[in-house]
Amino acid sequence: ADIMNWQKGDKSIRALQTAALAVWTSSDIIKPTKAEFIYAGEVVAITQAYFNEQNDCQATLAQLLNIKTNKQPHVVNAVEDASSCSIIAFGLRNPQRAAEIITSNIEKFQDPECRALLFEVRSMLFSNTNQKDRARDSLLAATNELAKIKELKQWTIPHSIFVRLEEFQLRQEAVDLYHKLKFKQPLEYCGGGEAEIIQVVIQALVELGKFQEAEQYLKRLDSNQDCKNLPPFFPSYPVAKISLAVGLNDKDAALRRLREYILGWSQDIPFLYLLNQAETVVWNKFPDSHLKTIEWLEQNKKIPPLHIAEVYAALGHTLRTEQRYTESVKAYESSHQYFNKEKDQYRPGRLNVYIGQSESLCQLGKLDEAESAINQGLKSADKQPANAELFALKLCYSRLLRRRGHLDEAITSDRQIEKSMSPDLRKENPDVYASLVEQLVDDYLQAGKLEEARDTAKRLLPMIDSQNERCRQAKENIAKMLKTKS
Repeated sequence: ADIMNWQKGDKSIRALQTAALAVWTSSDIIKPTKAEFIYAGEVVAITQAYFNEQNDCQATLAQLLNIKTNKQPHVVNAVEDASSCSIIAFGLRNPQRAAEIITSNIEKFQDPECRALLFEVRSMLFSNTNQKDRARDSLLAATNELAKIKELKQWTIPHSIFVRLEEFQLRQEAVDLYHKLKFKQPLEYCGGGEAEIIQVVIQALVELGKFQEAEQYLKRLDSNQDCKNLPPFFPSYPVAKISLAVGLNDKDAALRRLREYILGWSQDIPFLYLLNQAETVVWNKFPDSHLKTIEWLEQNKKIPPLHIAEVYAALGHTLRTEQRYTESVKAYESSHQYFNKEKDQYRPGRLNVYIGQSESLCQLGKLDEAESAINQGLKSADKQPANAELFALKLCYSRLLRRRGHLDEAITSDRQIEKSMSPDLRKENPDVYASLVEQLVDDYLQAGKLEEARDTAKRLLPMIDSQNERCRQAKENIAKMLKTKS
């Protein structure tokens, strides 16, 4: 009856409530054990909260408390669990009100594990209502409660809190919390075990540049047979292992882990993004390693063409970053060759190839070829839903118009892109939107339209998510541009 995993809708949850009520209100015909009876009461309370039946929920919780005897102190924990889960259930319908309920009631709960759960839930509720600072503070309060527990008997709460710490990039806090925790069964893998938490800690240490300490944790995992071949809980964990080898200047380990990652490939977009990131990390550190990777790929018949296409794309991006534009264009052309071997030649990731190819061709002064690459990309995505890559490709076209001196056409193109981006797309793709606003303001300034640039900045800057690094950079650049022109 895990409220956070109910995906089948109200009808299914109501059926669950009916079944629980049958036990909770049982007569002599149904003779549940005491534990089953208490569990049924918890489920009833949670489902009543979900359906906003607050009076019934409070009555059920009161009945649970009445069951308590001096010989059954565990019932108090059951009531605390039911109460906290009821708040979660209510939060699915009304997150702001649920956060208020937690704030006003949290001192009633004494058990630190229960308090940690409530603080964590409140953090999620604040995130859902876009109160990021309060969400962060509540998450840190949850970590403080966890640190008070003498011995953890279950993984679920600390595990989910480590997930949230990773999301907020609170890396040092994740490392410090792990050092404070004491687990009853270390390195047990059971869905949310300590092994997965160690994966988070390794990632955090790599990001902090503490490679030696991260290596010690990795050896600890690898020395345990049950943990050695665990699937990564976070998709980015293999990238952290590759980055760790690069940080330790271990070229052989970096290439070996990269190949292992490639062999375990997946077609989903997050994987392809992370793979490109991993390859870039290795190739930037060891410049000749990309040749060995591609040679190995083309000789390995288990690797499908799509994946080789993605590797060539990553190589093109790396070479373009190094301003080796002629070589990057060749890499992008090789990427297209392998993409063309796929039945479904449209892939969201492929639009990034057209973007990189057009940018490199522009740098080489081959504007007609750059426009051709952009048009091919737009044609391939003609019947596809809007996404970040498509808008980024359209921005390339605006920049191409500007390079040709067609500033008014570039501004028109920018404004069309801005109008076509829905609020949800802006929120989901803050980097692309920030780049669009920066480009539009700059195009107005280059065209000598200072007032239009100011008005655009005033209108669109508030829509940029200032928590994002790229967004902050765009805001700073726009402020500098306007100041310089003024």
